[in-house]
Amino acid sequence: PCDLLSGRRPGIVRGKMDSDSGWRKALFLAGGTVAAAGLLWYLFHEGEEEASASSTDVLFYRVTDPKGASIGIREEPDVKSTRTGRQLLPHQVFQVSEVREDGEQTYLRLADGRGWAFTHSSKDGRLLCEKISQEEAMQELEQSQPTSREMMAQMQYLMETQPELREQIMASPEVQQMMMNPEMLQFAAQQNPMAAEALKEQQQLHQALGADPQALAEALRAAQAR
Repeated sequence: PCDLLSGRRPGIVRGKMDSDSGWRKALFLAGGTVAAAGLLWYLFHEGEEEASASSTDVLFYRVTDPKGASIGIREEPDVKSTRTGRQLLPHQVFQVSEVREDGEQTYLRLADGRGWAFTHSSKDGRLLCEKISQEEAMQELEQSQPTSREMMAQMQYLMETQPELREQIMASPEVQQMMMNPEMLQFAAQQNPMAAEALKEQQQLHQALGADPQALAEALRAAQAR
């Protein structure tokens, strides 16, 4: 999505991480671009969820998987259903408009219309998310306000350690457009103060966007293929 953006802090996992972690040296710059694109992608989809925040007919859940995995959103209430390409990230709080029980599995319709989540892993049955009160949800969102640097570092970390998440983000229409035209990163970031700040902190990336965006596009496509 790309109305990028509410500017609200997404439910990103906490913890200090080195913002320079990860990408191979030759693709360092492109790696920063991938992380920036991923951050914008995430903020945009998080903005969709916020749009439904005023509804009083929703339940709140938090991703609590002990292994720190994301939940892949499905098109239908079935773990075998087609993935939408979107994820609920570790510790993220999300809103649910409908709950469907199916044996030991529970399916959760996301209130923002993105699709369905589910409460248990189809591989080993472990609990992936838990219901929380509206008060808990609001308190957590208000108390946790990471800096743009922390958000960028977290997105870069997640995309390096969770190949499935990275592949889905890189395959999204928004990021595909950014790969064809990295200048869209600048345009998208202008719509959100936090995203703009994160982009500016990537000095080499910021300079490359101004100097030779097409060369950066080639590096970004190379990063996708790595």
